[in-house]
Amino acid sequence: MHALVREDGLAKMEAAELLGRHKSWVCRRLALLEKLGEQAREDLRLGLVSPAGASRTHEVRDGSDVASKSTGPERVRHPRVSM
Repeated sequence: MHALVREDGLAKMEAAELLGRHKSWVCRRLALLEKLGEQAREDLRLGLVSPAGASRTHEVRDGSDVASKSTGPERVRHPRVSM
């Protein structure tokens, strides 16, 4: 699909008709492919990961993983000193 639109110059609507999909499906897949890193694109191409899985992989590569999505500042615990 990427090659049909980007390399062969086919319109998104034409690619959608050729693939039996809606134009929005083609647009979403192209946007995902352009955001992904090379390894994620290859995994997707080989069927090793779904589009949703590839999207999650991309989020981690951007640094927006679970650790960076915390709701507040990280709390540091200090040992209490008895006097």
